[in-house]
Amino acid sequence: SLARQVALSGVVLDSRGSPIADAVVELRLDNGMGGVVAAEADGSYRVPGVDRGTARVCALPLNRDDLLAQCWKDLPGDTWLPTPIPVGATDVTDINFSLPGAAVISGTVTDTAGQPLPHVSVSSDPPSGSFGYAESQVDGSFRVGGLVAGTYTLCFEDVGAYVRACHDPITVAAGERVSGIVQVMTRQASIAGRVTDASGPVAYPWGEASDAAGQFYAMAGRDDGSYRIALPPGTYSVCVWGGYGGYQDECFDNVVVGSGTDPTPVIVGDGQARTGVDIHLDHPL
Repeated sequence: SLARQVALSGVVLDSRGSPIADAVVELRLDNGMGGVVAAEADGSYRVPGVDRGTARVCALPLNRDDLLAQCWKDLPGDTWLPTPIPVGATDVTDINFSLPGAAVISGTVTDTAGQPLPHVSVSSDPPSGSFGYAESQVDGSFRVGGLVAGTYTLCFEDVGAYVRACHDPITVAAGERVSGIVQVMTRQASIAGRVTDASGPVAYPWGEASDAAGQFYAMAGRDDGSYRIALPPGTYSVCVWGGYGGYQDECFDNVVVGSGTDPTPVIVGDGQARTGVDIHLDHPL
């Protein structure tokens, strides 16, 4: 526990001078000890029992994504290495904070029919150490707050149901509110089949589905020769690498890779589970 020697105190306000009740004030000491207190209704706080030496103090807005955390005399949102405060034999006062506004990005997530999608994870690609996360609500709405000024790419993910999607980069100024972002997500499709040779199923087949843009998706093969590939809707070439089994690489439908013949395209729609895309390896090396 903290040695009871002196107290450290101050006030936590927002940029307009209004108190931030219940703001969390975090204390870190150079001896490895520390503690947290909550600000009072008037924004004031007091940390008793602080050892002599140096202290580092940060204020964090509790349940307020429209404000940025700040450490004493440091940049907003930067809480990694706070400026040290000398602590001597007397109480330390006026360690005050004026928390600036955070940028907020909000919008809606829907499917291709325009229906809202709940429980979609929304994360921001941080430009300078700031990171935002949210989950869409029942009405599909989302709100990512606590952001410093910068350019963000919001990515949306619902594992196993919808294809991961990222929005075009969004630039926000300090404290700016950007609303009306709409992200449409497509249901994940799949391609499945079986790989065989003259002896029967080929265990754990290895291959991929690729589109015209060169994007590929790995084949998850099983010991009975069956496979499944999860991917976005589109048109694909499905190929198996047969070299490890003594066969030439082959694509659906009976097309040897490099033969000059285009593979038969496999088309899958939004949410479609395409089955029966079987490949029989019968062209030895």
